[in-house]
Amino acid sequence: MTPEKRYKKYLKDLITQVEIHLTDIDKIMKLPESNKRGQLIAKSCNNLDLVKDMARHFGLGLPFKKKVAP
Repeated sequence: MTPEKRYKKYLKDLITQVEIHLTDIDKIMKLPESNKRGQLIAKSCNNLDLVKDMARHFGLGLPFKKKVAP
């Protein structure tokens, strides 16, 4: 796969997941405040973070490891 096709694939996947995340968060925020709602928010954010890491690593060739602020 050419680099351009790889970039497009992971960018498309990332955009799709951002759209899903935003839709999910909108629905979740309409739920009553509860531990369950917090868990759903965390799950959605973790999924988005995973897709972002995949795009960084497989699409751009950057390492998975994040730099920690001093």
